[in-house]
Amino acid sequence: MIERLDSLFRLTAYTNPLERRIARNTTLAAVVNLIFVTIAIVALAFVNVETDLGITYLILLSNALGALVVIALVQRFYTQLGALLLIGLLGAGATAVVFAPGASFYQATLSWTLTIFVAALVAHRRLVLGVGVIAISVVILSWVVNEPPAADAIFSLAQVVLAMAIAQIITRDFEAIAEQTEKQVGLRRLQLIEISSAVYGRISSRLELELLLKETVDIIRDGFEEIYHAQVFLIDNQRQFAVLRASTGEVGRQLIDRRHALAIGTQSVIGQVTEKGTYVLASDTSVDPMHKRNELLPETRTELALPLRVKEGVIGALDLQSRTPNAFIPEDIEIFQTLADQIAVAIENARLLNQVQSQANDNLRLLQQEQENRQQIERLNRELTHTAWRDYVMTSMTIPHLAIDLATQTITPQVAVSAISEKTFTSVEVQVETLSNKTIVTLPVKVQGTAVGVLEFEIPEATTVSETTSDALATIGERVGLIAENVRLFETTQRVAASREQLSQITSQMQGLTTVETLLRLAVTELGQAIGAQTGFIRLMPASEQEEWVEI
Repeated sequence: MIERLDSLFRLTAYTNPLERRIARNTTLAAVVNLIFVTIAIVALAFVNVETDLGITYLILLSNALGALVVIALVQRFYTQLGALLLIGLLGAGATAVVFAPGASFYQATLSWTLTIFVAALVAHRRLVLGVGVIAISVVILSWVVNEPPAADAIFSLAQVVLAMAIAQIITRDFEAIAEQTEKQVGLRRLQLIEISSAVYGRISSRLELELLLKETVDIIRDGFEEIYHAQVFLIDNQRQFAVLRASTGEVGRQLIDRRHALAIGTQSVIGQVTEKGTYVLASDTSVDPMHKRNELLPETRTELALPLRVKEGVIGALDLQSRTPNAFIPEDIEIFQTLADQIAVAIENARLLNQVQSQANDNLRLLQQEQENRQQIERLNRELTHTAWRDYVMTSMTIPHLAIDLATQTITPQVAVSAISEKTFTSVEVQVETLSNKTIVTLPVKVQGTAVGVLEFEIPEATTVSETTSDALATIGERVGLIAENVRLFETTQRVAASREQLSQITSQMQGLTTVETLLRLAVTELGQAIGAQTGFIRLMPASEQEEWVEI
């Protein structure tokens, strides 16, 4: 019956056991009072009395209306206000009985006795003591007004005093329950804080998002005995759905495999918490419409969802489920919300790290691609430089290898290339070879990183070339190569310009000719001289395929 009463009047929303007990007692007393008032109204309707019952009906209807207000206040968590109103209604009714015409003295005493007992069930000790003092005062006043027998008055007064004593014992038990509940809450809070600290210590060291979420829900489930299932939802990029990203046990694996998701703003615990950004608690899932039943989790009786919040807003929800109704008290919710905030920060850090790593990988890929392109360009430049200098040497240099006597400035051709020069061409580095009677030093003439020539020196005695001198020679080789490249380019430009001028002159000469034959002969003569040909031919296309080519 008590469970039905809790479900009927939604008292399961009370998470504190003491408050829920007081709310239940207040509601039950109000319901009983409403039933008796209703019976009294119906009974008076069938009783034939000569006196006017208008005032009596008004008192009974007011009492019934007050009982309904008490029930409504308790449903809206105004428990203390409802309890005070209930005591006031009962006290007023008991007073009305005391001073009603023809009322029995025993009825008045019984009414106040019931009021004291109800006060003991719904109020604290001081309020009960006050109600008892009022009851004694009213009994004494009734004694004075009605003048009952002394034995009856003393018995009634003793009955009220006894009711007060019993009420004090009842309230003392309530206070003991309150103290015990407070101690349990304190111990529970301490335990939750310790476990939360351990959870945070683990998640703060994890940077991989998926592993972070998996370990988080497992630690929460294993650390809090009231929780049998925990899971984390994250909002998608379009902010339309809360997608399940981590869930405990085999059920969790099945939910993730089927890509379980809930739309934001729907009539569900997850839908509401991700939309509003505040926790949502379904204390009893059997009667709470907010809970959306999952066929894989039929044992859930309490569901608590807490928002995962960062500066930018809500990024998801931490969902905790228990097999016990009213499994979480307000102190639990406060600690779990703190834990949820820590999880949100850890998730955001992991996301930022993944973004940074992804960006770094992209940058590294682009850098490698740029380096490969640069190497390719350098390789092509070297090949073009090598080809250009090879053509230049073949066309412009009459003798590519020369020997110069530095003492007499005598220049002699040299066909053979020394081994050390070959090595310098290949390595593109300064080479020093010390023999018994001389030292040979070679330095590459570099253009675009390739050797286009080698300067070779013979020192008539064995000597040592320092590293500084070697570096200087390498620098000189680079500068000589740069200047040589500029000179080559200048010569090439000059040749191109001369060729264009020559072609321009040839074209100008052709402009004044009047026959094709004369034009063609002039073209062969001038162009042949320009390109250094010895013989030129003119061949005209035949009129038909059977005719032969005409040579002039």
